[in-house]
Amino acid sequence: MWAKAAVIGLLLMSSSAHAGYITYSQWASFEPGRQSIYIAGAFDLLVSYAPDAAAQKRGQHFLRCVMDADMKNGQLSDNVLAFARATPEVQKYSPMAALIRYLNKLCGEPG
Repeated sequence: MWAKAAVIGLLLMSSSAHAGYITYSQWASFEPGRQSIYIAGAFDLLVSYAPDAAAQKRGQHFLRCVMDADMKNGQLSDNVLAFARATPEVQKYSPMAALIRYLNKLCGEPG
């Protein structure tokens, strides 16, 4: 589910991102379906790309947490958006930064 959404998200986003980088404000301005696809792709990258043991542990921690919460793509996206609205300092970074900060709050820091 996540991998398919990630591929679709990357294809959709590549047409709207000239430099390949999406700011938080750009992501927040997307319609909800595109927001969801983008966050699903970011989440998939976060939990599957592990250049070292710490990143692998973090990815597994977040994956387990989101799966245990039975959170769907749209819910994750909505939750990240709500978190960022309540935590304005994350809005100056990327949607990935908002996602990570949200997951740290939801799941706790990986041990």
